[in-house]
Amino acid sequence: MKTSLTYGFVLALGGAIVAMALFFLGFYDTPEKMEMARWVSMVLGTAISIIVITMGVKDKRGLTPADKPWGYGSAFGTGFMIGLVGAILGAVFQYAYFAYINTGAQEVIWQAQRAAFEAKGMTADKIDQIEPMVRKWTSPVMMAVFGFGGALLFNTIFALIVGAFTKNRPEQASV
Repeated sequence: MKTSLTYGFVLALGGAIVAMALFFLGFYDTPEKMEMARWVSMVLGTAISIIVITMGVKDKRGLTPADKPWGYGSAFGTGFMIGLVGAILGAVFQYAYFAYINTGAQEVIWQAQRAAFEAKGMTADKIDQIEPMVRKWTSPVMMAVFGFGGALLFNTIFALIVGAFTKNRPEQASV
């Protein structure tokens, strides 16, 4: 469990560092910049997740005694637990980020959504009716909930893939 906690923390910390770097570089000031930040954070977040989960699974595999079984289930289970811890800690960070650090993010998200509605030809009255719902779904709590769900989903997929490549111990890899 220590491996999952350690690497899960590193996973969440990596995501937090990316978010804070983009925040301080001004990527969340306008809807256009926010779109670029979304892509950058998605690419970097994917890379961080794959690297951290792989390192954590390999570390756990190395710590498992040779007489204990290690296979795909062990590799996937370790990767999943790392991803779960990372998703939980990441959701806590996301809540704090949207509630206390980047309190203007909801407004920028709304501006981007409003522009998208207008581009689809939606009337101003209809957009005004939708605004309270959009703001509810972009509250700090909901952003943390969606962030947790998305992170858990993608980390599970990454754990499934990493598990396939780390299921064998190094001495068994040639067999």
